[in-house]
This record gives sequence, structure tokens and C-alpha cells, in this order.
Amino acid sequence: MRRKDQKDSREIVSADLKKMGDLLNKWGLCLDTSPLTTASNTCEYESDENFWVYSMESLKFNSEYIYAPSGTIPIGVKNLSIELSLTVKGRFFDSNLIQNPLLEYHEELPYCFDLEISGESKDGYELFSSWHFDKSIKSKTPKFIHPE
Repeated sequence: MRRKDQKDSREIVSADLKKMGDLLNKWGLCLDTSPLTTASNTCEYESDENFWVYSMESLKFNSEYIYAPSGTIPIGVKNLSIELSLTVKGRFFDSNLIQNPLLEYHEELPYCFDLEISGESKDGYELFSSWHFDKSIKSKTPKFIHPE
């Protein structure tokens, strides 16, 4: 892939992250969108010649706007907090081809998503739940259940 195409790809992903932060901020869906700004800068300036990469730590969502399906959040929960963290790494490909940029490579994980939900019950007990989603490398035996 030509160096200009790589630069353009990084700039597109970086700009999309900034736009997402702007929209989440505009609509008040996140308390602080600086993790997206950091991810955008990482993608634009820290990717190398073969891969683009970004990480986002603790994007906190505004619990005022959380409408969860019935039975998924305990009744009367207080101080609800939802945080998303992720790392995504992908390859540069010819922009004329449709390919999955998150294919496995070099024993590294191309993506990892962590979602943490916490709060306090009406009786004062701490509540916590989390989900972790990443790509399992087939050459290794995963410790936990993973998507392939």
C-alpha cells in the first residue's frame, strides 16, 4: 500500500473517532469524551507503516439516558456508571479491495472491548457487572470462551 493511502486511512479513522466524540458530547450521552480524542490522536500519530491502532480508556456514558430492557438492571439502582474501554488494531489494505482489517497477525490481539457497569443497590450494596470481548488467536488455547 502506498504511504499516502496509509496516511489517508489513519486520518479517516482518526476523524471518525473525533466525530463520534463530538456527537456523543453534543447529545450529552457521555460525561467526558476526552478518551475518544486521545484515541483519535493515537490513531493518527502513533500507527506504523503496516498497522493502524487506537485505544480508548474509560469512556463514561451519562446514566440519565440509559434505557435498559426490563430485568437487566436491578430496580432502584443508584449511581449507575457505564464505562467502555477498547483497543483496536488493524492492517492497511488496498482501498479498492473489501477485506477484514482485523484479521489475526503476529500473536497479537487485534481488538479488545471491555464494558463495565457499576452502581449501588437501594440497600447500599455495590453492584458490578462486566463484559470482555476479544479475538482469540487460534494458535493458542484460550483460557476462557472466545469468539473465533
